Amino acid sequence: MKHKYKKYSFTLIEVIIAIGISTLVIGASMIILFTSKVSIFRNEAAILAETNARTAMERITNELRLSRPFRVFISNNVSVLNNLDNGSAINFQIPVGSYDPALDLTATHLLRWGCAANEDHHIAYSINADNQLVRSTYSLDDGSDAVAAIIAPDIQSLNFNRTASSSPLINVGIIAEGRGSVENATFALQSSVTLRN
Repeated sequence: MKHKYKKYSFTLIEVIIAIGISTLVIGASMIILFTSKVSIFRNEAAILAETNARTAMERITNELRLSRPFRVFISNNVSVLNNLDNGSAINFQIPVGSYDPALDLTATHLLRWGCAANEDHHIAYSINADNQLVRSTYSLDDGSDAVAAIIAPDIQSLNFNRTASSSPLINVGIIAEGRGSVENATFALQSSVTLRN
């Protein structure tokens, strides 16, 4: 008696269908992976842009709040004390010793104005040629003592405005760029600062 063994194998059509389905599943997985990767790079750039803008805004507004309207000069250059209503640089003074718990007063109990440590000095915020936010301190008498520090990178635009030179309300606008490993993004931030009386 002969046993009949039935050989089970795949037909050509079944193999082609299996390859087609596998290709679709792998292709869909690759598209999802690629889309996720692009989204991660886009988010990285957006986070960098927002971080740059918020760092710049926080530093400017915290110091500017300490000043008075007649000690703030909006212009388009550092150390130029034109008082415009709109400009890309701001020059101002804060009470000397503002960051010291024992605030330094004169013998008549008046505030001395300048930067944090030097009387009669000014603080300025502007953007340099490399699109970096720069905080400068300087004396109007002698510019040789100017000190500049980079506060935030990739600041594309910096704008200050107020309705009048005596106005205690100053609007600050910043546009920052975030440079991710593949994409760049920009972030705009606006804030209003009320100066002290």
